[in-house]
Amino acid sequence: MSDRYGKQNLFSYFHAPGKDESRLWAIENNLTKALILLLKHCRRELFLQTFLNEIGLDVKADEKVQFAIQRRPWLPDLERRLVLCITGGEAQLHDSRTFDGQGLPDAVIWGGNWAVAIEAKVGSCVDKAQLRRHLRSLG
Repeated sequence: MSDRYGKQNLFSYFHAPGKDESRLWAIENNLTKALILLLKHCRRELFLQTFLNEIGLDVKADEKVQFAIQRRPWLPDLERRLVLCITGGEAQLHDSRTFDGQGLPDAVIWGGNWAVAIEAKVGSCVDKAQLRRHLRSLG
């Protein structure tokens, strides 16, 4: 995975000086980046396994799991596609059986025959059309 913008560096961050919308974008993307780095680099059985189990994925301890931040991997042979929305309110989970579309999620976690697109929002309102685009973007 390319790290041209420091996406895998804990000490670099997304910043967007200027308009309020840009600041919200940076906050959302920094939240997602922190989550991905935690899941990728901390004890797998404690963090990643627990996280994936909590959203309904049964992943084997030795299964290869990959991560992307602000990138859209092409994953055409998936049996299960999910979008996890992290909001100022309750986290929401959406399954591919109800959505289709294209988009650039904040992050993607995938392995074997499954993928989870992650979208963070400062408020509690999530655009369902955006979620459809994210699911479609996974292949």
